[in-house]
Parts: sequence; C-alpha cells; structure tokens
Amino acid sequence: MGLLNLFKKDPSETWPENRFIEKVLNLRNGSFGGVNFGDKPEAFIKFGRPDNPKPFEKKSFIYGKDGFIASYDEDTINYFSLALTDNDYEKLTGSEFQLVDMKGNYYTLSDSSTADDLEKIFGKAAEIYESEEGEDRVYNYGKYQIDVELDPFGKLVCFDVSI
Repeated sequence: MGLLNLFKKDPSETWPENRFIEKVLNLRNGSFGGVNFGDKPEAFIKFGRPDNPKPFEKKSFIYGKDGFIASYDEDTINYFSLALTDNDYEKLTGSEFQLVDMKGNYYTLSDSSTADDLEKIFGKAAEIYESEEGEDRVYNYGKYQIDVELDPFGKLVCFDVSI
C-alpha cells in the first residue's frame, strides 16, 4: 500500500445510511437483495453504508443489523454470509431469509431450519465436519458452493454462499 492509498477516502463513506434490504437469496438468477454475483462491489451501495470502516480495502462489507456480510474477490462480488442467529463476534443480528432454488421454488430459512430441510433443497452434503459447536456442511449446487453451520441441536446458524 503506497502512501497515497493511506489517505484515500473509501467510497462507501459517502453512501447513504442502510436502506431496507429484501433478504432474498436467489440462486436461480444469482443475486442477494437485488445485488448480483459478478457485479462490481460498488453495487453494494444498494444496501447503504456498511457498518465496518474501509470495506473496499478489506473487501468485506458488514451489515450487522441486517445479519449479513458480503465480499468480493478481484473486482467482482462472489460471497454472501447470512446469520440466522445472533453472532456476537461479527456483530450480526440473526434473522430469516428467503431462498429461491434453481427451479424457482421459494423457501424460508431460519434458525429453526435443519439439515433435513437443506437436504430437500440441495441434496446430500458433499462434506460434513463435526465439532463440539455443531456441524459444518458443504453443498455443491450448480456454480455455487454453500457452506452451512448447524448448532449442536441440528438447527441452522449460518449460511454462506460463494461462486
């Protein structure tokens, strides 16, 4: 990082406050809340100013009260992480969201969703990792990799999707 970059203003500093975000993860058309995978990170302006400082430098945009993190690699959006339960570490408020599968079917995922619910949508998990905190499952679904975290009781905690 050069000396000039040290004083460069992050574009998100002038963005408006958070706006209403329609929490729909549409895997059929590749979008979350109307922002598409593959878009430039400037498209996050639709969500308003993120909670974290200098998100362009960190390539990570945290929207805590809306319960999600969005990020990009190189110059395109490639990742969304949705909290279904409160996450104190990341300061995310958990909430449900709508999921649209490749066939256009709608599902509501929440902290009461289970591994069985996910299997009905995505099929069998490609990988399963167990720990004392619960279970992590990886699903390959079309061009997406979906990583989910389940609590020790088998309920959904976090839903990550990347391309």
